[in-house]
Amino acid sequence: MNLPRLFLHTSKEDRRQIFDAYLLAEKGFSGYDRRMTISCETAELDTDRLPADGLIDEAVDLLKGFADHTRFKILLLRHDEVCVHRLSEILEISQSAVSHQLRVLRAARLVNYKKRGRHVFYRLADDHVREMLTNVLSHSDEVHE
Repeated sequence: MNLPRLFLHTSKEDRRQIFDAYLLAEKGFSGYDRRMTISCETAELDTDRLPADGLIDEAVDLLKGFADHTRFKILLLRHDEVCVHRLSEILEISQSAVSHQLRVLRAARLVNYKKRGRHVFYRLADDHVREMLTNVLSHSDEVHE
């Protein structure tokens, strides 16, 4: 089905009307006016409020850190400090797999680490990360219509 792009930018009721009219037209029913237009009234967009592209790139990189099942589970442990070996045991995956995911989390600035002898200990980078995790889980748990 090839619906017009306008379909994506309209209210739920208008989308329903467009879709119904589209189906009627596809089936050849009379009474549909192909010149039908739906108004798309939107508020003015304040493009000056967009942050600089560099900041957007940083934000996207940060969000990529959350975009993996294993990385998200590592973050959800909300540990004070934990070594790679212990994470490997908890998650039941290899130490190299844990290390790889931790490298991604470090690059996204979501975790910090300290070396103590042969062991590397990781912790959440700061309270912002804890707040983001709380907000993501809260939003995910909301009941949608």
